[in-house]
Amino acid sequence: MYISEDGQTRIPLYLGPAGSVFIVFTGQSDIHATKLKINGQTVFPLIDSDVTSGIILKSGLSSDILPVLFGTSWITPGSAVYSADLSDGNNVEITTTAPSAPVVLEGPWLVTFDEDRYAPDSAVFDSLISWPMSPDPGIQFFSGIASYHKTFKPGNSFKVNTSDPKTQQSIILDLGSVKEVAEVFINGRSAGIAWCEPYRIDISGYVKPGKNSLVIKVANVWTNRLCGDARLAPENRVTITNITRLPNAWSYPMETIPNEEYGLRESGLLGPVIIRFYNRLDL
Repeated sequence: MYISEDGQTRIPLYLGPAGSVFIVFTGQSDIHATKLKINGQTVFPLIDSDVTSGIILKSGLSSDILPVLFGTSWITPGSAVYSADLSDGNNVEITTTAPSAPVVLEGPWLVTFDEDRYAPDSAVFDSLISWPMSPDPGIQFFSGIASYHKTFKPGNSFKVNTSDPKTQQSIILDLGSVKEVAEVFINGRSAGIAWCEPYRIDISGYVKPGKNSLVIKVANVWTNRLCGDARLAPENRVTITNITRLPNAWSYPMETIPNEEYGLRESGLLGPVIIRFYNRLDL
């Protein structure tokens, strides 16, 4: 959805706090939407600055029916009438219904850890916590990649790969908060990497009816393992560093500092992990 005129290209773009996107111009002159109305109100293009708080329109339209560009499609969580003018002169109108309610993936989670990091092979998290909050020092000071394992069902009302644009849905895995980077695997296939907020991945093409396996691999930074190694004899340390003037440096007398003052960084999958359902508008 865009307008090209007077040497400029206008697109609808909404960013969250500290948000960023890649915008790629392909050079192709394909058919695209040039105007979008929701329930009769024009959303794009906006003639004046009629947008506040990112996606809430002063005219009264709420964010629960506004579409968001996700991949190559527009997705919307609500029910409304969407009317789009296309660059070839045609008009497309789609009436959506409210999709399925979101599903929160609760604990327990089976978590497995990289080898040779002083962490256990696996642990069961009843709820999602930052690794430094664990009573196990091997997890508390862990730096590396840990994998969260769970199974889930998308629900009978979720429609996968339907040809009718009025019934197509997208399923988005919302990871909540992640420290720092996550890769999602559905049924053994990588669905993508989430490296910044919002930590959301479209898993529509990977889920199947019935039970699905979910693995979320999360990597943090080395700070916590440096703190853990500072307590060990040099021959037992995992990491190598030339830092000498910071509290996590080996030359610092870490043994004299209480654990709560170590300044460990939040790490791991913090969640909440939510499966969210959206209507997909392929205009």
